[in-house]
Amino acid sequence: MGEQDTQNASNALKSFINIMNQEQAKDLARSINAFLKEFKQQVPNPQTDSQALQAFLQRMEAAISQHPLFSSSTPGEVDAAVEALERYLMSKLHERTFRQSPEDIERDDQLAARCAALQFVTPAHLEIPDSLVDQAAMGLAAAELNKINMYKAPRDKLVCILNCCHMINNSLASRVKADGIGADDFTPLLIYVTIRAQTPYLASNLAYIERFRYQPKLAGETQYYYTQLVNSCMPVLLMTLT
Repeated sequence: MGEQDTQNASNALKSFINIMNQEQAKDLARSINAFLKEFKQQVPNPQTDSQALQAFLQRMEAAISQHPLFSSSTPGEVDAAVEALERYLMSKLHERTFRQSPEDIERDDQLAARCAALQFVTPAHLEIPDSLVDQAAMGLAAAELNKINMYKAPRDKLVCILNCCHMINNSLASRVKADGIGADDFTPLLIYVTIRAQTPYLASNLAYIERFRYQPKLAGETQYYYTQLVNSCMPVLLMTLT
């Protein structure tokens, strides 16, 4: 995933909308519009909102794959259509679903205060050898993470996390010797970059991805790096200051 990948996804969305505007796609378009209308009428609730979105995407994936308009489509083309549907839905529902939970707002505030208080932290505090730290590369990785609020689609937000982690790994690869790169090298640097970035609403962004990224697509390398940020970094950063 990268900027070109994001551009390809945007093009896929335009293609999907063009298809949905066709007479033959009326049934699909009707289902999408009905879902959006009903969703927006509900009181915001992270759990039920997530369940509704995931269930609808699953139903629509089956409907698209069986639809006459997609009868000659490859599995990859059907997959691109489902990706475009997720992007379309969340562009319409972003305001309704992002940071709507008091718990998300509280975690954002806690994380912002924690990162602000930890700006004194150097790599040495995290037991990161000087030989592994390229400050310019870490700055670029932090900037990439901070792009996360530019996007509404969960997939695009994941691209920002993935790009950030790739920059850290690429920097490590140029410095680590024959033993290779392991979590013992990567995770402290990810924590350091996250502190340095002070990304606004990071906790809400991570929760948003978990709830509204179509679950079958949160897999592989993307899932690994997302999990690193959620399970390795967040608990450390949200610990009570002593």
